[in-house]
Amino acid sequence: MGMLAACTSAAFAQTRVRVTHDQSSIWKPGFSSEAAVVPAGTILTVVGKRDEWYEVVVPDEYPAAKTTGFVFKSNVEVLNQNWVPFTQASPATQPPSSEPYAFGPEPPARNPRTVGVFAFGQAAYSRFAARNSFEAVLDHSGGASFGGGAEVRLWRKIFVNGAVDYFNKRGHRVFVIDGDVIRLGTTETITVMPVTVSAGWRFDHERFSPYVGAGAGRTFYKEVSRAADADENVDSRFTSYHALAGLEIRNDIVATAFEVVYSQVPNALGHGGASAAFGETNLGGVAGRVKVIFGR
Repeated sequence: MGMLAACTSAAFAQTRVRVTHDQSSIWKPGFSSEAAVVPAGTILTVVGKRDEWYEVVVPDEYPAAKTTGFVFKSNVEVLNQNWVPFTQASPATQPPSSEPYAFGPEPPARNPRTVGVFAFGQAAYSRFAARNSFEAVLDHSGGASFGGGAEVRLWRKIFVNGAVDYFNKRGHRVFVIDGDVIRLGTTETITVMPVTVSAGWRFDHERFSPYVGAGAGRTFYKEVSRAADADENVDSRFTSYHALAGLEIRNDIVATAFEVVYSQVPNALGHGGASAAFGETNLGGVAGRVKVIFGR
């Protein structure tokens, strides 16, 4: 028995697989979180097998190095020819950290990262393209907005999300003559609420994942003043277009993303008031955004 155990251990030590799918997950025992995410071409040492999963040693360059985790069989290829069936291995040959039948729930039947669903909250600071008009009414060309939404990811790379943002700020009714702004002594509240759908591509990595995308939506715009007649208030909606780029920093099931968004809302302004005097028609602009994302 001693000779058999030694030979089987040697076979385990010599068994190697190569990762064939980029950014493949090595799951911790219990499958509650990832031990590592490895690129295609990574060589892994196999120490056990369970159903559609190989138990492998996490490579040295990852924080969980020297521990073991589980990689989906279809994401790797066997390198050596002297393959030993793991079902014949004696329990004594398993390393102390490897107890493939002792950890929590059963492993999933397929790669659990094929589809991911996420929720997020976000805060942004926007600078509107109609800079002169907003400065005349609000004293600033932009301001803070808050919102949230949901996102679906396919294979951790393709994303589609929907979001709503809300900007609301009180200013002054004005009259513009030859570029001079005259305040009329009454307040006016401006509300901008973009509802958007975006799609794009993530350059997925274990901790830091850049991404780019684009999309379209509807922007709801209101100007309300109690001193104005009902037909002087504005309540309209316009088609919008946008492009975005960002960086997501992940920490287990919570991630933080920093994002820049450029938007166009053509022909939304310029029909009267300060925007007509300044010749500004675009309700879009540039926004810097912080997102907190929940999910896996």
